[in-house]
Amino acid sequence: MLRLRGHHLLCLHGFRGLGYSPEFVSCMWLVRDKALSSPNVEVEVTISPDDICSACPHLTSDGCARNGQESETRTGGKDSAVLQRLSLSPGDKLPSGELFALVAEKFAGGIEDVCSSCRWFPLGWCAEGIRSRSMATPVPGADDRVD
Repeated sequence: MLRLRGHHLLCLHGFRGLGYSPEFVSCMWLVRDKALSSPNVEVEVTISPDDICSACPHLTSDGCARNGQESETRTGGKDSAVLQRLSLSPGDKLPSGELFALVAEKFAGGIEDVCSSCRWFPLGWCAEGIRSRSMATPVPGADDRVD
């Protein structure tokens, strides 16, 4: 089983091997690869730190501290907005293939309302990944990665 924050359901579509630390990047690849290679793996959605956050250097006992004390509140708000658009609640569980197909369907019109404040948003990778349904395609070869 995987446990994923709402906003990470969007991030995984655009992930290109960059991040906050080598450990975080490695963890993100592992989660992404597991979700892609096992479309029936159960994913529990959440609005709090998840399997990806476990390797983040900004994780504290209070959650995300990337941008100070209010980070977890803001991040949880993004998670809630994603889950609301998906008509899901924290704790809901779906197979990864079904969940990422739902994300691609519900966010095909854009992610600006949730992601415009993200430092990765201007690169357009997540929106591009959602449009191309990148989480519904085979795992890219190791040569495709930017580690």
